[in-house]
Amino acid sequence: MLTINIGENISTPDELLSHILEEIEINNLATPKEIDKIYHLDRPERIKIRRKLEFIVERLKGKTLLVLDNLEGMAQDEKGILKSDWRGLIDALLSEKIFFIILTSRLKPFYDERRAFDNVLEIGEYTDAEVGFLRQRLIKGKFKKEAEYLDKKLPQIERYFGLHPLSIAKAIELRYEDLMILIKIEEFKKYLDFYRNYFKRFEEDTKYLFSLPYPFSQAFMEKILSPDFIAYMKNRLLAFKKINGHFYPYEIIRTYFLNEFKLDLNTLKRFRDKLLTIIGTKGFTPIDALNALNIFLYYYEATKDKGIEKEIVETFNRYHPEDRVIDPSLLDALSKTLKEFKTVDSFKLALAKRTLGELYTSVGKGVL
Repeated sequence: MLTINIGENISTPDELLSHILEEIEINNLATPKEIDKIYHLDRPERIKIRRKLEFIVERLKGKTLLVLDNLEGMAQDEKGILKSDWRGLIDALLSEKIFFIILTSRLKPFYDERRAFDNVLEIGEYTDAEVGFLRQRLIKGKFKKEAEYLDKKLPQIERYFGLHPLSIAKAIELRYEDLMILIKIEEFKKYLDFYRNYFKRFEEDTKYLFSLPYPFSQAFMEKILSPDFIAYMKNRLLAFKKINGHFYPYEIIRTYFLNEFKLDLNTLKRFRDKLLTIIGTKGFTPIDALNALNIFLYYYEATKDKGIEKEIVETFNRYHPEDRVIDPSLLDALSKTLKEFKTVDSFKLALAKRTLGELYTSVGKGVL
């Protein structure tokens, strides 16, 4: 099977077909004279494209794997919809039986506002089993240093980058002691900078989102984030992973942009006010409460506003473990810590945050 992989530096349908023609000439499926003739057709653009495609299909001798990589850079608009000049060619390629076509994109492909492509496979993260298989392959291939590094750093990799294929591959290859150096390498920038304009357009939503340390429910998300931002994240960018009914942005995206979209004081105050109005509303889960509490602690630390203590304690009391999801002793420990605040005590704040992490582990065992 002939494989044709097309990625960067293609901006028009004619350039795409010209690239395929080059591959046909390289593989001796047509003479240079024939290629030159089809290149220089004196016809309107639509007819030239049709004639080139007909010639390509005629000269390919068997099944051909055609990979159009980074479709968002060549054929889609900002919503993932195919540009009008590309729609006809993509349809024609998909209808030709000689091609087996793979389209890759960081934006889910749509024909129009409502019609998405069929057979879309979302490439997310490795599973634990796949990481285990990778480790065994490293050991069998006598890549002992790489396997040992993966064993040592996997908890940190998962915390900051998730089990994303790019982060795993570059971490093993480069084996930095400080994993955060990874976000500065060219491969990360090339892959992730694409998202920046979307986040800038929804800057306040992005700050809210990246400030949350734990997954959140659909109800929580709909109350704190704008509908347009949710639509982009869930349905266009496919930037959320779903964990048993809760959502979270892929860690590799969150870590890369976290410092760029930190909560400033005014945004933090607005977020606190918003959270105070939604705690305990329909669909609100114990993990949502932990997210809210984390923001309240951050607000407490940033503003020295002791008026938030009551809301913090009441939030915990509201989620007393009737469903046995949260360990009562952890709830009690954090409530006592918070009630003892007379001044802003950094040690007690650190203890409270650590207890939040323990609570999340406790909740996670029952919910996630």
